Amino acid sequence: MRKLKRIAAAVTAAVMVTVSAAGCSDTDYAMTMGNEKVNAGVYINFLLGEINNQMYTLYYSGQVTDMNKCPDTEIDGKSFTDYVKDTALKDMKEFAAINAKFDEFGLELSDEDKDEIASSVDSAWEQMGEYYEYQGISRESLKMTYEASYKRSAVFDHYYAEGGIEEVTNDDMQKYVNENYIRFKTIAVPKSVLEDETEAAAEDGESMALVNGYLLKAEEMSFEEFDQIIDEYDEYTEQQAAEENGEDTALTDEDAVTDIDSSSAADDTAEDTAPDTKETADTSTDTDETADSAEDDSAEDSVDDTTAEDESMAEEDTVTDDSAAEDSAADETAEGEEDTEEEEDPYINETIVNFTTASDTESDSYNEEYVKVLEAMKNSEYGKAAIYEDDNNIYLYMTADVSERTDYVEDNADTLRQTMKGDDFQKLIDSWVEALDIKVNDKAIKRYTVNEIFERQEEYYSENQGQ
Repeated sequence: MRKLKRIAAAVTAAVMVTVSAAGCSDTDYAMTMGNEKVNAGVYINFLLGEINNQMYTLYYSGQVTDMNKCPDTEIDGKSFTDYVKDTALKDMKEFAAINAKFDEFGLELSDEDKDEIASSVDSAWEQMGEYYEYQGISRESLKMTYEASYKRSAVFDHYYAEGGIEEVTNDDMQKYVNENYIRFKTIAVPKSVLEDETEAAAEDGESMALVNGYLLKAEEMSFEEFDQIIDEYDEYTEQQAAEENGEDTALTDEDAVTDIDSSSAADDTAEDTAPDTKETADTSTDTDETADSAEDDSAEDSVDDTTAEDESMAEEDTVTDDSAAEDSAADETAEGEEDTEEEEDPYINETIVNFTTASDTESDSYNEEYVKVLEAMKNSEYGKAAIYEDDNNIYLYMTADVSERTDYVEDNADTLRQTMKGDDFQKLIDSWVEALDIKVNDKAIKRYTVNEIFERQEEYYSENQGQ
């Protein structure tokens, strides 16, 4: 299974490759565009990519437990084979359209792009070269695969990036964020999973009492100070986990001395600090991380999938030291010492979510329960802590005005443009495909079937099992 997963990941990335297709001359190309032919290998590799995409979608969604049964399933009302074939044909036509427009606009790949492509090819070939060769894919063909995705991005930027035909400005993106995104901090206290209703109710009562206690503290806090609640809850859960594991949580003599010293120092500088509040930052409640995060099947996974492209990037503040500090730092550098202290992330516990995309019921990652949580947050007052309860968790949260995070637009400009203009760009591509003189070679399509490619892949797995 590990080998299959690695292969699938590599093939999914390699969805547009020209390869030499052996056989009769009338099936060595899959389509023509004007006077140009597109090798059958392009179509074959589209099939490979879509086969693996759908295999893993079906498997991890629980629709199949044996991947060998995938060809017997249906996808969106079509048979597996028809769905994969139709998707591969569509992708092949888009491949041609993007390449044609890239040349028409006189675009070129930058030296940096070329270096990244070369590095990706080297890495992929080192890991999967044997498999590519088994499928008839050359190293040069693999290079063209990665070039295709860069060309698509270049054409997109030609339209929507700074100076583009339909430029999306920073003001446009900030307006979109202000109207569609939610900014919040939260803790989620899980409800009881005990089967006994009485015991479960008692456990949930304790959890609600805990959250209500946090709510009382949070009522006197600002959005920035809500981090103290998050830290306190993290500390609580760590202690609970240690007790469940039978670990001794008692302080040693050395720990006690350190704790007393720390407390004394803290009293001198922050007498009103809550006793259970800790100063160290923690990332456990930042649900924007993917995704990628894409492996988690919990409710937060839905948000990760929906908002992986909407991840909040940390703003790094520049700290200017006084002259004495600069002199001291210079002396330390001269002595060969390095300053390893890192800037604290001021947004480490924040989550910024695109509510519009998260609440899209047509999305594969739509999660009704989580959208209800987001709705409660969306309708709440900025800077005022509140509780939301569903069947699985008790949430304590606080929201803030997302328009204050102008750095978010600056740090996420590329993904925001994709979110805002992705559908428009796809319509453009569709129109180019319609306008091009594309003719599919039916003989090649009939020869390189989904079942044949699937079986050949299984043969490779079988021959290389355990390697």
